[in-house]
Amino acid sequence: MSSFGKRFSVKISLRILIVIFFLIPCGFCIWADTVFINKPLVVPAGKDNTELIDSILKQAERIASDLYSEYFKITDFKKGKAERSNYTLSVTVNISGRQSIMSLQMKPGVRRAEDESLGSGSGGNSSGKAQSFTIFGYPSEDTASYMANVILYLGSSFHRYLASDLKNHPQYVDEIPTDAFKNSVIPEMPMMLMPIDIAVTGEGNLLAAFSSICVEFNGRFGIVGEPGRTLFESGNYTFASGVSATPGGTVFLKPSLGRDIYKIAGGSEKPQKLRVGFDLYGPFTALQDGSVVAVNVQKKSALIVTGSKSAFSSAPRRKVVDLFTGPYSNITAVAGGPEGNIWVYDVVERRIRIHSPEGTLLDSIIPLCDPEQGQNPVSMSIYDDGRFVLYYSSGKMACYNRLGIPLWRLSEIPDLFSGSNEPLPMIGHTAVNSKNGVIYVSDQMGKRIIKLLDVQYLKDYGKSTDFEEKIVRLNKRIVENKDVKALEEKASMYKDAGAYEMSGYLWEEVLDMEPDNGKARINLANLKVQMLMANAGKLKDKAIAVILKLGPESARLTYSRAVQMYEQVLAGDPGNIKARAEMNELKNRFQKENKEGEKTYPLKFKELKFAGLFPSLMRYYLDHPAGSVIIENRGDKSIKNIRVSSFIKKYMDFPLASQVIEELKPGRSAKADLYILFNQSVLNLEEDISAQVNVKASYTVGKDEFSMSNSKAVTLYRRTALQWNNSGKLASFITPHEDTVERFSHSSLNTFSFAKRKIPGGYVLPDKFIRAVQISCALGSYGITYVEDPDSPISKVLGKVNVEDTVRFPRKTLLLRSGDCDDTTALLCSLMESSGIETAIMTSPGHVFMAFNSGEPAGSRWMFTTNSYAAIPFKGSLWIPVETTVLERGFMHAWKTASQIYRRNKVAAKVEFLPVAVEQEEFPPISLPASIFHIIPADPAKVEKLYSVSINTIHDSLYERALASYSGKASNASGRKKAYFENKIGILNARFGREDEAGETFKKLIRQFPNYISPYVNLSNLYLIKNRVKDAEEVLKKAACIEPDSAILNLKLAFIYYRKSDNEQLLKYFLKARASSPETAARYSYLINGTTSGEETEAGGGAVERAGNAGADDNVKELENLWDDSSE
Repeated sequence: MSSFGKRFSVKISLRILIVIFFLIPCGFCIWADTVFINKPLVVPAGKDNTELIDSILKQAERIASDLYSEYFKITDFKKGKAERSNYTLSVTVNISGRQSIMSLQMKPGVRRAEDESLGSGSGGNSSGKAQSFTIFGYPSEDTASYMANVILYLGSSFHRYLASDLKNHPQYVDEIPTDAFKNSVIPEMPMMLMPIDIAVTGEGNLLAAFSSICVEFNGRFGIVGEPGRTLFESGNYTFASGVSATPGGTVFLKPSLGRDIYKIAGGSEKPQKLRVGFDLYGPFTALQDGSVVAVNVQKKSALIVTGSKSAFSSAPRRKVVDLFTGPYSNITAVAGGPEGNIWVYDVVERRIRIHSPEGTLLDSIIPLCDPEQGQNPVSMSIYDDGRFVLYYSSGKMACYNRLGIPLWRLSEIPDLFSGSNEPLPMIGHTAVNSKNGVIYVSDQMGKRIIKLLDVQYLKDYGKSTDFEEKIVRLNKRIVENKDVKALEEKASMYKDAGAYEMSGYLWEEVLDMEPDNGKARINLANLKVQMLMANAGKLKDKAIAVILKLGPESARLTYSRAVQMYEQVLAGDPGNIKARAEMNELKNRFQKENKEGEKTYPLKFKELKFAGLFPSLMRYYLDHPAGSVIIENRGDKSIKNIRVSSFIKKYMDFPLASQVIEELKPGRSAKADLYILFNQSVLNLEEDISAQVNVKASYTVGKDEFSMSNSKAVTLYRRTALQWNNSGKLASFITPHEDTVERFSHSSLNTFSFAKRKIPGGYVLPDKFIRAVQISCALGSYGITYVEDPDSPISKVLGKVNVEDTVRFPRKTLLLRSGDCDDTTALLCSLMESSGIETAIMTSPGHVFMAFNSGEPAGSRWMFTTNSYAAIPFKGSLWIPVETTVLERGFMHAWKTASQIYRRNKVAAKVEFLPVAVEQEEFPPISLPASIFHIIPADPAKVEKLYSVSINTIHDSLYERALASYSGKASNASGRKKAYFENKIGILNARFGREDEAGETFKKLIRQFPNYISPYVNLSNLYLIKNRVKDAEEVLKKAACIEPDSAILNLKLAFIYYRKSDNEQLLKYFLKARASSPETAARYSYLINGTTSGEETEAGGGAVERAGNAGADDNVKELENLWDDSSE
């Protein structure tokens, strides 16, 4: 057995969340080889070219090592020797502009050649011959990710592309031929329906495009709608050759002719025409934000057409997006991926490229597949977790995880009635439903839609689908036993699910098996009526909705079709009471423009108001009204127990009632505030949509109960939208517990070895301050480019009411490596909060920045404040302002820039200081699903370099300048004034690593001025730093004899006994400190938490254990750094 077969394990790693989901269940093995990278050959071999390739290769190694460490280890010519590796990789680069070519060749090394099991099995590169891969185009930073993919791909070729033991391929569920429902959707035209394209909506429904018509099915193949029907009715029979949908319910239809795409917003009757500007020769897809991407493969161009998010314009916009990487690039499939990005498959590059909507290349994947099979993907569908399904022109399909590793492959499905298997269609497209693992395949030539069940997906997430799984079991009985009863049961299941067309098709199959089956004939006759009734009922509801919203004329076409269907039912069954009642109801509505049975009740909605709704404020709406209604009693009797509720279909689970109005007397009005309780689905909205808010009032008049309702259209904004009328709303986008943020924050701190966590020279600065510097340097080295939002520049929208802005979530800013000031502020706040550092949002006119709690007592402001740097005292601590858009220049430059902004605007009171913890009580962070992207942190060498620059600047700016200043002041002073300055010099020396000099200074001051308390406190600090607790205790007790009521002395003594776990002495000195300065003592009340003396209650203590006291560790360190710089 090869090393590939000897090791079968998966290490669950929080660093690579996607591995948890995709590697465990696959059934493939993991090899543990070493790949040695030879020194690259670069032509022409100039210095710039060599350095460029070395840099790209180094980054490729980091990416490959981080993502694929379960498969191999990488070493290169700078670190090891080739003879110790299993494989060697040679890289040859010919640089010639866009015509540049990079060739990578991997071959077995000495260790691998000695493996006797090499070549066992079948498939893949079992011969052990060298494998090559060519990368086209000028080498750039993006090439590193591509190279990492290639290393995995070439390595996998020696192990059958990790596909030797694939299991759990999809199970066949069912199929529906288009002839089964043709008469339900276009009975007036004898057209042949061929499914050209399919898509799945956010609700899990299936959309199928048949060129002349588009049909929406539910998950049981029941017809629920016909998007774009008005186009068909107007004589356009080619509007639906392609279909795509957004999670928010917007449908896009691509015609077979012309340069337009039709957009149908959720619930809208009338399609909106979007002009693309070129012929639609190529794939297209909708994105989560409501925009659509169209590709012209002939001209190698792509456009994104979007409904504008601009704060100042609502017109749709066209924008060229660069999806083709060069003259050789050839895109055959495109899809909208999770997190709103564009996935394209390039057959020349043999990889999937993931682009942002702006065209930025974010990542790439090479599906591990044997190239000798000549597979050419023509369709691509992506699950929410990043796994994807490719459908090949050869009539095969395969599913891969987020890394491109195969999960299953499929080339044939069972034919239930012949008992044998049949190949998948040659011309097909796929669509996946992430909610239940259902895969749809359109068979254009076979005029059918096939439904499969992804059992691997269900297994990974522990899901089940009772309906589909039961159908699969019935299929087994049909195939194995020709079981007619099983087929009858299937037909009945679909009928009960309202899928009458599917049920009718299956009953026809029953008749084919048993021509004399009376049950089948009866059911088919009943189904014909039921189909007509069901379709008529849908049209009736649709017509009534349009009547209420727009008026009867706008609903005339839908009204006429519904009445025609009811008439067909009554022609065959004149006694059908339900059909006649529904038809009469519709006619009455159409004629009277009123709701059925509406009576003139005294209660009226006088004024219904709803502003736009923001998902980011979903918790805010629980306590703050989202709208209001004024209700009026126009009758002559009192109305009592008025309950008003609001409800938004799909985005609320149930109506939310307002406060009860006990009584409303005749002629009086009352205002009812309306509240919204969103469900989690609102957080999936990436586009602005129009939603209907249904407002219902129930009440009593005398003993009779009544109710009435009304609807109002309201804009439901994308989850990233907010209005800047309250700057604290930005707190909703600060997500310290999101996985990507946590990983980046923790990896940033892990970049520094334990020894380097302390500032060089033994500096004594708060750990919070040091962590903040490290995170800032890590983010600055990572590189976030400042790009102001062109649609809503913060300089123009900050503070504006009724102007929407888009704020990126921190993980999106990390992924794109760009953002404006609000994006980068949310990011840095998130990273610091994730590492336990409190932060605050700060604003000045047209700008957003941040501050963090340094952990330094406010009394040390003199040491952290210079002409260039400001420190903000807040609740006993110093907060450091940071400008988040200039971090690439180092922490100190960011501090200095923010200080200038703060000071410039503070005088005019134009600065906001908003602690995130306070703001998140009203605007809590938005919870997000797991990201499919893995962020590679900055190069540790770059981080260390920027950190060193920052530390040196701290030394020069805080220590050297302050030391020179106070030394000058001391030389010009005498007596206690001189001692005061010398005490500060001692503190500076102690804090910046010159502890011996500081100690001598404090001892000298004690000798010269024995009643001067500050040197005693500071000398005790030095002893505590050196863990000389007993010496510190003696010094403080001497000082306590001189000044027994000193708050700082008693706190320091309490702290010493805290460390010694002497609760009796701890309480004694803490109570003395509290008597002298209650405010100061309250800050350190954690000291007495967990004590057991009866006095603890009086002192404000509790039974909380020290280990469980949130923030206690940071407060302990702050108390250790509580230096006394007073002049007394």
